[in-house]
Amino acid sequence: MARNAEKAMTALARFRQAQLEEGKVKERRPFLASECNELPKAEKWRRQIIGEISKKVAQIQNAGLGEFRIRDLNDEINKLLREKGHWEVRIRELGGPDYARIGPRMLDHEGKEVPGNRGYKYFGAAKDLPGVRELFEKEPLPPPRKTRAELMKSIDAEYYGYRDEDDGILEPLEQEHEKKVIAEAVEKWKMEREARLARGEEEEEEVNIYAVDDESDEEGGKEKEGEEGQQKFIAHVPVPSQQELNVLPSFGFLFDIDGVLVRGKTPIPAAKIAFQKLVNSQGQFLVPVVFVTNAGDCLRQKKADQLSHVLGVPIAQDQVMMSHSPLRMFKRYHPKCVLVSGQGPLLDIAQDLGFSQPVTIEMLREKYPLLDVVDHDRAPGVLLLFCLGSLSDGKPTFS
Repeated sequence: MARNAEKAMTALARFRQAQLEEGKVKERRPFLASECNELPKAEKWRRQIIGEISKKVAQIQNAGLGEFRIRDLNDEINKLLREKGHWEVRIRELGGPDYARIGPRMLDHEGKEVPGNRGYKYFGAAKDLPGVRELFEKEPLPPPRKTRAELMKSIDAEYYGYRDEDDGILEPLEQEHEKKVIAEAVEKWKMEREARLARGEEEEEEVNIYAVDDESDEEGGKEKEGEEGQQKFIAHVPVPSQQELNVLPSFGFLFDIDGVLVRGKTPIPAAKIAFQKLVNSQGQFLVPVVFVTNAGDCLRQKKADQLSHVLGVPIAQDQVMMSHSPLRMFKRYHPKCVLVSGQGPLLDIAQDLGFSQPVTIEMLREKYPLLDVVDHDRAPGVLLLFCLGSLSDGKPTFS
């Protein structure tokens, strides 16, 4: 076996040594990126890896290489990508740029970003390999659910069968079938009746389904009996007489004021004419009438007087319902001290509603001027004293 000294003296060894001395032999890329301590060389090895990746990506575009060769090329490209990442980390450690952050995204020959699964990427013909194509197929989106409005959009009266008889076809058929069923039922009843008579059975007395039992009214309802020949009935509620029905109307009117009867202080001409027909010769309303408004800047009596003047008919305050009128129902708060805010004669309105101790914002402002953070001129002057002190010989002194 040749010794190392003898190997070094061979022609090939002397030739390589001469090339190294002249600088013609290419330096090999370190196996580990951490072995490189120079930033320019690290940049050089990164560019070299990118060149190798570009060559292999160009080769893998050929689908005729075969499945095994394509898979090997794709594995080699992914291995080079991982190695490139190691060199980028080493470049950042040596003070170079952060290529992972500022570097461009990896695109394929179609200009699309290279897809991958958990860091492993597929290039070129590798994306069409068996078992790989399914990874990139997106599941079809489920059909969108219809909203309730869309479901009810096409539902109308025809859906519920309200117009089935409008075509004139169904009703004659139903009448014909109804006559047939009635005739069959009558014929069956006659046959059963003749059979019972033939057997000598007595005919049962038919029950009057319209008869009313006198003892059925356990709640003390009144039994009404009309003239002879009329059916009896029991009234469980007070039944008005015909005279009362002729006097009391069965309906009433509820009128909005602003924009319906008047615009500002100007009455609508048609409204004034209509109200002349709602009163009799004595000026009394023929039907119950109530006026409602969301205004609340005056008393009900004042609003009633305004309407009487504008419409030309007498209107009482009990016929006017304003925004603050429901406060009459809160009687448990009437004896308490309450704060009222708004427009108009607030104290008069509150007292008219039943409140015995109303307080307005103005009254609160007069009593506690410091609470007014808007009008600073009303706030009383407050004198603030600042004392400057120091310690002299262990004793405090002030100036």
